[in-house]
Amino acid sequence: MLKYLITEPKYYSQNHFKFQKILEKNIKKHKPDMLCFRDKENKNPQRLIKSFVRLAKKHKIKYFAINSNIKYARYFKANAVHLNSKQNKNILNIRKLGLFCIISTHNDKEIKQAKKKRASMLTYSPIFSSPNKPSPKGMSDFKDKLKKYRYIKFLALGGIVSKMQTRQIKQSRAKGFASIRYFID
Repeated sequence: MLKYLITEPKYYSQNHFKFQKILEKNIKKHKPDMLCFRDKENKNPQRLIKSFVRLAKKHKIKYFAINSNIKYARYFKANAVHLNSKQNKNILNIRKLGLFCIISTHNDKEIKQAKKKRASMLTYSPIFSSPNKPSPKGMSDFKDKLKKYRYIKFLALGGIVSKMQTRQIKQSRAKGFASIRYFID
């Protein structure tokens, strides 16, 4: 089962040295397969992204994505982009660039659009209760999506903070899970 660590300034800091230290510690501890640099607040995240990509390569992370920013992904040589659900029009461009494309989805319409445009992988959320997010969809709904769209690679996302939840996801036969808080001490 894939483990996808997503950064967030609240937990990783916007201070360059703190960011590096926290990210490296969490990579070593949790051994994620994928990483996503996500910082919606920072107007100049370039130094953090440079460290993010360097650490991903150092630890041989398979896919390391920049959230929602194709220019940064290309410039800093990330090998993936994680799009939000409103960016599905960019999927084909990202794939043409040879980048792995992950897109967030929340309903059948978004899943069908992402599938049609050949996204590499989809997150589906929120599975569990998560701060500032809509009501959780729950494991039953997630399992229904896995059955309905069985050829799509899904990652569960949203409110995943415990080993019990990751076991439920593993039993669902999802490709894996993505989380911010699961990977934080």
